[in-house]
Amino acid sequence: MGSRLRALSAAELWVLAQAWLLLPLVALGLLALPYDRLERTLRRRVSARSRPRPAAGPGDRRVAELVAIASHRHVVRTHCLERALTARWLLAGRGIAADLRIGVRLEGGRLAAHAWLETGGRSCSEAPGAALGFALLRPARMAEASLPGRSTSRAAAADQG
Repeated sequence: MGSRLRALSAAELWVLAQAWLLLPLVALGLLALPYDRLERTLRRRVSARSRPRPAAGPGDRRVAELVAIASHRHVVRTHCLERALTARWLLAGRGIAADLRIGVRLEGGRLAAHAWLETGGRSCSEAPGAALGFALLRPARMAEASLPGRSTSRAAAADQG
């Protein structure tokens, strides 16, 4: 591993170090927070950082590869969702927009789920074809006001917090 680390550029080492630190935080966030709140927190952190710079250094696919490398050599076990969210956060900080995709399929009679990133309509966080066979889930949000016991004003106040 040492010789492979020396082969990385300074920018790649920086992305690898950031991924190493962020992966367990994202994993913990997924356990401790509702997804929407974690997503807002990550988005807020990106916008609070200095204005995103145009992508200099590793591009979208390379950032995702470096996140995968950090994940596979980490003491904390992470899965595709943690990797995708970490890579998306790192890409957003570089001014690269990436869409989170979540898909499902049946494998041996069991439901399997997978998360990956796309930029410009192509997968950037997976080997070509890795997401094939997964039915893409469409984002859907249930209006809180339609839930029993929730008034419209309470739902609006909850969205503000």
